[in-house]
Parts: sequence; C-alpha cells; structure tokens
Amino acid sequence: MFYSVISLSGLIIYLKQIDEKIPKEKLVVFVGVGESGSGKSSLAFDTIAVESSRQWQASYPLYLRNKMPHYERPAVESIHNLTPSIVIGDNTLFY
Repeated sequence: MFYSVISLSGLIIYLKQIDEKIPKEKLVVFVGVGESGSGKSSLAFDTIAVESSRQWQASYPLYLRNKMPHYERPAVESIHNLTPSIVIGDNTLFY
C-alpha cells in the first residue's frame, strides 16, 4: 500500500543522505543502541514534527498564519503522505 507509509527522501542528517519509510497507523519509536548523536531526535523533532506543523498551518488563513510561529523547511528533498502528528518530547517534567 502506497499510502500506508510516510516517505522521506533526500533527508540529510549529520552529513548523511538517507531515504526512509515510516509506517502509518502504528506507534513509531525512534531508538538506538548506544548511539548518542546519531540523529534520532533530529529526525523526529526537526524534520517530521516541523514539516507536519508547517503543512497544518498552511491550511489556515493568512491572517492567522502571520500570528503563529514560523518554521523553516527541513533539509529534505521530499516528504510524502505526512499527516498531522503528535510529538511527545523527551524533556523531564519534574525536577
């Protein structure tokens, strides 16, 4: 099924260009084994979350868009089948 995956092509993370397919309608978790700094957070927060927010905001009238935060387009050639996403940060809530 073509529409059952989010397709990212030409994604550049830490000087590496990758193509990735992420399944839709499933819980997706980005993890790595002992690879701190390998780009997991960059993929989730700086690419998928930002582009999802940009596409979502594009549906609003210009008056509202001017009052909302502006996001730069991520460093990716193309993203297909991306729907609005819910991003849960990895910050500590309580100290």
